[in-house]
Amino acid sequence: MSGRRDSPQVTPPEELGSDRPVASGGAQPSVILIIEDDDVTRQQFSDVLRAQGHSVVLANDCETGVRQLEILTVNAILLDLHLPGRDGLECLKRIRATPRYEHVPVVVVTGDYFLDDTVSRQLSMLGARIYFKPVWADELAQLARELLYLAAHPGSTGAA
Repeated sequence: MSGRRDSPQVTPPEELGSDRPVASGGAQPSVILIIEDDDVTRQQFSDVLRAQGHSVVLANDCETGVRQLEILTVNAILLDLHLPGRDGLECLKRIRATPRYEHVPVVVVTGDYFLDDTVSRQLSMLGARIYFKPVWADELAQLARELLYLAAHPGSTGAA
C-alpha cells in the first residue's frame, strides 16, 4: 500500500486507558506499539487491536517509534520492514539496544515476499518474528495474543 506520509502520528499517553487487558499479573494495561508508515495499514491495525481491547501507540517512522519507547512502556511491537529513513531492521537494532526493550516481543510485518536471507536471519537473531502482508483481522488478533503471552512469559516460544 502507498499511504500518505504525514507528520508523525502518535497516540497520547493520556489516551491509554486502564480498562485494557493486562500483559501480566494485573499490574498494567497491555500496550502495543505499531510502527508503520502506511496510513491505511496503520489505522487498520490500530482499529483491530483496539476492538480487541488493547491500548495502541502509533508511529509512522522509526524515530517517532523510538521516541515513544523512551517515554512509554510497551508490551509488544508491530514493526513494518520498509520505513522511510531507518528501515525496520535498523529500527529493531535501535530498539534492542535499549535494555528495557532488549526482549520485548516484536513482529516485523512486510509485503516483501522476496526478503533477502541475510535480512531474514538478522531479524531472527534479533528475536523478531516475520509476518507477511496481508494480515487479516483474525490473524492480527491472534498475533497480538501471542505477543502478549510472550511478554508475560519471557523465554517462552509460543502462546499457550
